[in-house]
Amino acid sequence: MNQRQKAQKYDELQHDLQAQELVDKFNALYPIGSKVMHRTMAIKSAPFVERTVRTEAYLSNSMQPVAHFEEISGYCSIEADFVQYPTENETTVTKDFTPQFKELKFKTNPAFEEWLKKTTAKKVFFKDNGQDLLKIWVHESGEILHCNLQGVVWNGMFVNLDALAEGSKAQFWYSEYKEWVVVDFEVALIK
Repeated sequence: MNQRQKAQKYDELQHDLQAQELVDKFNALYPIGSKVMHRTMAIKSAPFVERTVRTEAYLSNSMQPVAHFEEISGYCSIEADFVQYPTENETTVTKDFTPQFKELKFKTNPAFEEWLKKTTAKKVFFKDNGQDLLKIWVHESGEILHCNLQGVVWNGMFVNLDALAEGSKAQFWYSEYKEWVVVDFEVALIK
């Protein structure tokens, strides 16, 4: 075996080892039945969709780390371009998208404003492209607490905080689709 073949074999072994480590990580984070944010294309603009893990992850015949999901036929890649893994500071939690604050009532406007100030984790301002929604107050869970207009529509919905960045399009959780949907609201500022 020449030097080039040895180097190629070493690279293949390194890939296989990293792939197995990813399989082990995925299985530890996402047991069967848990929810995971996954996308089917390794394109940064492709939205992540919540999927249910159907099988433990494993290495395919081509040594690619894969798993099966309830919502998709066949196996899917679990590499970092396809799965939204938690950062070091996050923990994996199966998200419950049931609004906690939508039905709250306040006797006075000052009481509401005080509650909103205490409960808001982020204020998000959208670029004005002619839409009515320009500002939302968001709880740390992602639930929209208040907005500048159309509260009956937006209050109680969830915004994807993990994908929220200035210049990005906002992603809202649509319960009827059971997935994040990118809406054409460009984030101008986050406070």
